Amino acid sequence: LPENDEVGLFGDVKGAVIKNLELDNAGIVGRDYTGCIVGSADKSSFYNIKCSVNLTGDDFTGGIAGKTYSGIFSGCSISGTITGDFCVGGLSGSAFMANIEDAISGCTIYCGSFSGGLIGEFDGRGYKIIRSASECNIYATGTYIGGITGYIARAQISESFSKGLIEGGSYLGGIIGWSDESTHISDCYSMTDIEYSYSDGFGTGGFSGCLDPWSDVKNSYSTGSVRKNDGTGYGLGFSGCIYSLDDIINCYWDTDTSGTVYSQGGEGRTTAEMINPDYDSTYVSWDFVNTWQIDPLLNGGYP
Repeated sequence: LPENDEVGLFGDVKGAVIKNLELDNAGIVGRDYTGCIVGSADKSSFYNIKCSVNLTGDDFTGGIAGKTYSGIFSGCSISGTITGDFCVGGLSGSAFMANIEDAISGCTIYCGSFSGGLIGEFDGRGYKIIRSASECNIYATGTYIGGITGYIARAQISESFSKGLIEGGSYLGGIIGWSDESTHISDCYSMTDIEYSYSDGFGTGGFSGCLDPWSDVKNSYSTGSVRKNDGTGYGLGFSGCIYSLDDIINCYWDTDTSGTVYSQGGEGRTTAEMINPDYDSTYVSWDFVNTWQIDPLLNGGYP
């Protein structure tokens, strides 16, 4: 029922292993802690879960779980529509000490703040998101919105990407909206287009909204457009704000497709330079043997 908390196929679980489960066109309506599979999960793991959803909640709303404490999402995929307010995510609205691997979210998400294509709020405490993707359209009324996660702290993201659209207020980014202390991101890319409504675009970037101290990004790029929703200006190409230029290492954004030559960190390149593997000042020190590849017939020619 709409007035109930902890709504899902299971209301709350502890120490559970849920695997090899598919829900097609699941209709779920709840309040706080609402998910397709579980409302709230403690020390639980999800393997090979596939859901198409029409999910409506309030705070802590996610395609698989509303809120997760200490768990694993592996080989999971989510599609459909998710509507919530605070902490909304394709997999989980909030995740604390969780590993996410080989996951994909292809949702339309309507939310307030602290929301993302995979995880709304991710406090990893050393845990990570790896080999995962968001292909979401996210329509937010508030702040801290990211293609992968809206807010991240003490965690890692690697070998992951986002595509789609983000509309919101400020602190928006193709991969993350806001990173707190000790966050490390590497070998990722964003092709997500971003439209912001607040102020002059400070804190909004094609890859990351804001990168706090003791956090860094390396060997990553963005290509999405970054612009104000009324057409009066553009945000920042790669990062909207950073503590130190040294925190962004060997990262690039496309100055043609983004619509801007300005960024806090990263290096701007034309499309021709971005898709040219022989351009000697782009993709410096990237691993094109084990991690990346570039082919003119794949991914629009980008790595």
